[in-house]
Amino acid sequence: MSKESAATKVTIYHGYESDGRMVSPLENNSALPTIAVKAYSYETDQAGIDLDVIYRMNNAVDGREYNVLNEARSLSIGDVIEIGVGEFHLVGSVGFSQISQDLFDSILLISKEARKDRFENFQALTDEDRPPQAAIDFDNTDHN
Repeated sequence: MSKESAATKVTIYHGYESDGRMVSPLENNSALPTIAVKAYSYETDQAGIDLDVIYRMNNAVDGREYNVLNEARSLSIGDVIEIGVGEFHLVGSVGFSQISQDLFDSILLISKEARKDRFENFQALTDEDRPPQAAIDFDNTDHN
């Protein structure tokens, strides 16, 4: 009789600045978002909870990744990964930083509608009023 391994829940939260822009490491050296919005969750086996594997499986490469299946953007700088319940990791420009439940709670936003409203306000600004958005050059091969 084979022993089945228990599945672990992985939850992806997309990080945004308060005006709806994606977090930019050039403007926010810590890459800590001001808002984190739950994007999607999935269950995986023990091998799938390695942070590098999670990073790879949540970026569009061949169309089978979780972000593609959930019609979401790729995992990027300033996003947060929750493994199981209460283990949080912030995606940095290189690698990951574990963050506390308290810190995560301070940036969590449950409602996508609330983030959408802020983003629409940002989009309504004229190009002259809108702060520049830094380009994010994020190569997952640097993500060790």
